[in-house]
Amino acid sequence: MSVSISLAPRHSAIPLGSLLGPWLIGLVVSSIVFGITCLQVYLILDIVHVTLLTISYYVTSVDNFGDFEAISTAPWSLPVGVLSGQCITVS
Repeated sequence: MSVSISLAPRHSAIPLGSLLGPWLIGLVVSSIVFGITCLQVYLILDIVHVTLLTISYYVTSVDNFGDFEAISTAPWSLPVGVLSGQCITVS
């Protein structure tokens, strides 16, 4: 008793091109939008990082100019800026 298996493609009653084509186009567009969103999040985190480090530098060098005791403590923006930089590094 032998069973023959045909590997020839079957023709379905449903046209697969019109069914799967829009799905594939939607998948590609969704992937592009996801990439753009990831890039925007990265850029926003980088802007926050640079802004916080600039604030830290300004507070240390301009606001506390000549005050050597103030230099020994870090402004609030320095640890937050470092944390945002770590978020950029991890992503």
